[in-house]
Order: sequence, then structure tokens, then C-alpha cells
Amino acid sequence: MNTRTLACALWMGACSALNAQDWNTAGNTINTTAQYLGCDALSTQPLRLTTVPNQPIQFRTDNTLRMHLTQTLTGQTLNGFTGLDFTGFLGVGDFSGAYTRAAARVHAERNSSLALGYRPMIGEGFLATQGEFLYYGGLLGGGTSGIIWAKYTSSVGTPGVFKFIYTGNNGGSNVAGSQTGLEMGRFQPETTLNEGYFGVGDWMTAGATPDERLDVLNRTIRIRRLVPDYQNDLLDKVVVTDDNGRLHWRDAGTLGGGDCDWVVDPNGTSTQDICTAYNGSPCPWDNSNNVGIGNDVPFAKLDVVKDVATPSSLYGVGLQLYMPSENYYNWGINALVNGFTQVENVGGRFVAENAGIVYGVQGIARGTSTNIGVFGSARTQATVNYGVYGEAGGATTNWAGYFDGRGFLNAGSWVYGSDASLKTGIQDLPSGALGVIEALRPRTYQYDQAAFPSLNLPAGTQYGLVAQEVQAVLPDIVSQVTRPEVLDTTGSVETAEVSFLGVEYTKLIPWLIAGMQEQQQQIATLQAQVASCCAAPPSDTDSRSLNAAPFGSATNETKLTIQPNPFVDRTTLTYTLDRSGQMLLVVTTARGRQVQVLREGASEAGSYTYEWETSSLSSGMYYLTLLLDGEVVTKKAVKL
Repeated sequence: MNTRTLACALWMGACSALNAQDWNTAGNTINTTAQYLGCDALSTQPLRLTTVPNQPIQFRTDNTLRMHLTQTLTGQTLNGFTGLDFTGFLGVGDFSGAYTRAAARVHAERNSSLALGYRPMIGEGFLATQGEFLYYGGLLGGGTSGIIWAKYTSSVGTPGVFKFIYTGNNGGSNVAGSQTGLEMGRFQPETTLNEGYFGVGDWMTAGATPDERLDVLNRTIRIRRLVPDYQNDLLDKVVVTDDNGRLHWRDAGTLGGGDCDWVVDPNGTSTQDICTAYNGSPCPWDNSNNVGIGNDVPFAKLDVVKDVATPSSLYGVGLQLYMPSENYYNWGINALVNGFTQVENVGGRFVAENAGIVYGVQGIARGTSTNIGVFGSARTQATVNYGVYGEAGGATTNWAGYFDGRGFLNAGSWVYGSDASLKTGIQDLPSGALGVIEALRPRTYQYDQAAFPSLNLPAGTQYGLVAQEVQAVLPDIVSQVTRPEVLDTTGSVETAEVSFLGVEYTKLIPWLIAGMQEQQQQIATLQAQVASCCAAPPSDTDSRSLNAAPFGSATNETKLTIQPNPFVDRTTLTYTLDRSGQMLLVVTTARGRQVQVLREGASEAGSYTYEWETSSLSSGMYYLTLLLDGEVVTKKAVKL
């Protein structure tokens, strides 16, 4: 038999004799790149690999089994199951472990150590096994289809999961582009291997494990036809969740429960009220279980939000309270905030923003006996008590308190912040305070109550200043005051806006003090001039006979001394006060003009010295005058 006939007889059931590839018969080997087993392009018959005896067909490389096709193979045993039919199964792998032959129509195998996951329903499908892991997808026994996967370290151990993973561009910035890809869901057996769960989401990235029949990692569940197709008002069961997001159901009639119920009876026959969004007794006092009206994320225990883009009425009211009851005491709102040792407790806080007229709190009292628009009381034994606290800032005109009418302080007076730490640029008032005071014109007048009924102006004779006249002298203490308009309940203007000038009378106090000081200085200067006149020796034409009487019993020589005298740039003054009192040590010229005030103020009895620096003075004669409560001692001083 020639080479061509031998090849066809041994390896091919049917092959075109004329077109079959020649095969090197020397050792039945292929040793050139042109040699192969097969049919050439002119063949009219398929290439068939056939074993006449009931033997498998094996495919090997490197003399190692890579793939095999089983023969007729029935009555087999695997994983304790007998009578198995493995006929005609194609296996890819070496099948040198727990699986010695293919166990499914297509079986990919690599070094399986156990076959505990195998079941007889595996057959017409694809089976993959490796180590302790098994995966199968195909028909299951009686014609149904499905998936089987397994991992066994023992009869009960850490089970293997079945994942659904999507992969995108390798190295992309999204999760799908990562090495592990985007996990979109997983089946998770329970550790007892008696039940399992399905989780939706990327559990790998989250580092979590589903533990319910349906476990949604994030987002939520959407049922597109739930509303309105499945509304049934006759049902009395609702779906609720626990703190872990697990769904439960409960009878809607039990939602009230104890002291915290949700039952509202519009007919007023029920004793149940809305207490809180919490079912339990007693109701919790903490920051949990808040109630929101118009707000799905309530911040407060009761959080009301009203936002109307197109209002249907003139007034928008967030919360309205009406109490027509005839109790002895009626309180519209009663707020008690007891923070024990907290830094700050506020009984009521009201904020109004972004309108033409803004009232933080508007109190209106209408009655027949006593009306109090706003009443503030702070009587506790605290370090600091504020009956009413007002703050205003950031606007052109700021009024922390505005009153149309008289004000009354029962115990004390207005106190102003005057601490040095609150001030910068502190300077003395400019000279001429007496001139400012003389320019002001105190007046008597009556208010025009008929022309300005809304201002509650007092009746009778008033005493004060006219703002326009003050503005010409001290414009900084005159400012524009605007009393805003008042609207009625229909939005109409009930009282028009009124603007007028006001005077800050308290700012006149520094000018009055400075004027008095200037006046006292002038008196002291006149006294010094009189003393100087009396102390100078009379000339031939001087008919003066007045002598300045020194205070006390001592003479001028011991009361005030100048040493040295005459002097050039400095000299030492020594003076003695035999009693305490207001003293003044002043320097004047021979013509009586005041040059310097060396010392001034209250002093105790005793002897004093003063180093008189005179470098800034011109040469000539000066008079030093010492005054103690109006009594004078004068000495001449000569600067060379």
C-alpha cells in the first residue's frame, strides 16, 4: 500500500485520492512547513477523523493532552452519581484531576481538585471547571435551561458568587474601564448554603455583600406602571422601611400608635391628633423623626415651607394661628426653650428678608384697657438679663429701636458703649466750644399733631432745639428719619411714609462739657491777669491799690519759689499747698496773655516741684500764678 492509500485508510473515512495531501511515511511524522494532515483545495469530500473501535479522539501538543472527544461512554460515575452518559462530549484541557473526561457537551477543564459541584442535569451545554470552581450554562435535564455555579471548600464554607460585569475601554476613567470592570449585579449564596440573595449594584467597588432576596445597593426601584394603574383605596396596608432600608408592611390603622398618631378626624369626633412622624410612646424629643410640611427634608421638629411662584392672593402666610376662645388668658404662641447650661437659648427667632419693608417682629395690640405691642421680661438671677434686645446694621439708616411715642425707663437710664477699646482716632474737641453752644438756640414749641397723627407726637409745650437750626451749627448730630408706611390687611396703605429730621441730643453733652472747661479756663486766666496786675509795682501814673491776697498764712516767698531766676532754658519751681483743693499753675506774659498751663487739677496738701522747660519761650519777663480754689500767689520769672 502506497503512502496516499495508507493515509486515507488510517485517518480519513473519505478523502479524494487524487487531491489528498501527501504525507511523509518515514516514521509517520511531519517535519517540514509544507506538510500537514488534510485535503487540498481541489478536494470534494470533507476531512473526517474516525476511530473504528470505540475509542476517544485525543488532541495533543508537546505530547500533552489538550483536548479530547469521548467515545460511546455510558454507565459512568461522577461525584457519587451513577449511570451517567458522557458519550460524544468534547473536553478542552488535560483532565488530570477530579475530572478524567468531559462531563458536558463542551467542557473546559483546568486542574480541578474537586467535583462536588457536579449534578446529573449538566449535559447539553458549556461546562467550565477549575480548582474548586464550577460554572455551567445550557440545558438542565428535562429540557429547561439554566446556569449552575459552585465553589466548595467544605460542605459549608465561603460560597462563590455569580457576577454580572460590564467592561469598557481598558484604562478608561470610568469603573468599566478598570481592571475589574463594572459589576452591575451579583447572586450571593448565604453561608449556610440553604438560601441565596440577588444584589443590584457594584458590590465589588462598595466592598459589600447583598443579604436580602433583592438588595439594591444604591439608587432605588422604579415601577413604571405602578401609578396610576394599581391604585386601590380599599387596601389598608402600607410599605414601610426600617433603619437598614429593609421593606416591611403594616396595617395603615396602626400608624398612630400610643401618644404619636397620624389620624386626623375633620369632624372633630376623634381624640387623636397629629403629634409627630414617629410611631411610638412616648414620642422622642431628639432631632430625629421631624415633621415637614412642604419640605421633604425637615430640619426642625415642625418644618413648614411655602413657596408660591404665582401667588393667588395679596398676602402669603406660612403659619396662621387663630384663637377666638374666651379664656382668662390667651397666648397665641407659647415657646419654652430650656437648654439648661447651653451658651444661648432663644424663645423665638424671626427672620424677614428681601422685601421693600421688612419686620423681624411686628407686634400689634388692640384693646380697650392696656395694649402692649411687644413685652419683654428678663427677671432671672442671671449674670446678664435683656428684657428686649434690638440690633440693626448694614443699611443707610439703622434703628435698633424705633418708637412712635414716649419712652419710660423705670430703673436706670440709657447707657452707651464708651470703652476706649471700642474707639480709634481719639482726639480733643476743637477749640471754640463756647461759640458752638452760643450759636444754638433753645426753643419752646408745640408739635403739629393734626398734620402728623401717625407719629403719636406729644401734646403741650415742648423744650428743645430746631433740627434745621442745629444742622447749620453741628450737622453731624442731625440725621434723616423715615417712618415706614403701614399696610392694612388688604395691602392698601393705611399710614403713608413720613420723613423728617431728628437731633441726637446726647451728642451735645461733650460740647457742653468742653464749653464749661473753656469757660473755667477763661475765668482762671482772668484771675491770673488780675493777680498779675496787682502784683506788678505801680507806676507813677498807676493808681492801683489792689493786692492779691495769698491763700493760707504763709507769704508769697514760701508759697511759690523759682530757682534759678533769671534762667536760660530751664528752672525749678517749688510750691506749697497747705490744704487740698483744685489748683492751677499757669504762665502769662506781662500783658496778661496766657502762655502755658503747667499743672491743673485736684491736689492734696504738701510741697511740690516742677521742672519748667522754657527753651521754646522767647526771652523776657513772665508771670507764674498759683491758684488754689480761687486764691492766688504770683511770682515774676525772667528768661535770659
